Amino acid sequence: MEDLAGEKGKDGRQELAVWVKDTGDAMAVDVLRWDGKNLISAEDVYLAYFPRVVEYYRKRVREHPQASFYWYYLADALVKVREYRQALEAAEKGMAADKVIYPSIYGFQLIKARALTGLERYHEAVAIYQDIIAAGEKKLPYPQKPASMGSAIRSLLTADLSPRMMGEACYEAGEIYARLGQNQRAVEYFQKALIYLPGWDKPRKALEDLKLIKKLISA
Repeated sequence: MEDLAGEKGKDGRQELAVWVKDTGDAMAVDVLRWDGKNLISAEDVYLAYFPRVVEYYRKRVREHPQASFYWYYLADALVKVREYRQALEAAEKGMAADKVIYPSIYGFQLIKARALTGLERYHEAVAIYQDIIAAGEKKLPYPQKPASMGSAIRSLLTADLSPRMMGEACYEAGEIYARLGQNQRAVEYFQKALIYLPGWDKPRKALEDLKLIKKLISA
C-alpha cells in the first residue's frame, strides 16, 4: 500500500495495488482505494502506478511475442497511462499473435474501444462497444446480483463475455453519447449498464448528472 500521486499530488489516502494471477506470469492489475463502503478503482492515480505495469509487460512481450495474453495486458496498461496509439498497436499485435486469442476477442475489442475513445475517434469506438453489447445480449442473461470487486477484475480480464464486461461497455458507450450531446442515447446505455451491474455507482451518477443538465436547460 502507498499514497500515490493523482493529478493534484498526494492526498494522504492509501491505495492498494492488486495483481491477480491469470496464466503464466500474466497478472490482471488494478489499483484500489477504500471509499468508506467499498474498494473502488482509484483511476486518478493510474498515471502514477501503471508505468511500472507497462514496463513489466513490455519485457514479457519481448520474451514471448506469440503470447496474446501478454499483449492484452500491455494494451490495457497503456490505456491506463494514456498511451492510446501504442495501446491500439499492442491490441492488434495481440489479436494477430496466436490462433487462440486469449483472454478473448471481446477483451481485446474493449481495449481498442477505450484507446479509440482516448484518441477522440468516438464513432469508431462506439461501433466496437455496440458489437460487444450485441454479442453479450445474445449470450448472457441479465444478472440479478451486482458483481463484487473481487470477481470484477477476473471476469473483466479473462472471461469471454461477462456481466462486468457488458456493464463497462454499456457505461463507456453512454459516456461517448453524452460527449456527443446525444443525451437520450446516453441515458439508454447508462440504464443498460445498471442492468448488468446494479450496484455500480458510476452509471447512476451519470444519469443524475444528465437529469440535472436537463433541468438547467429547461429552467
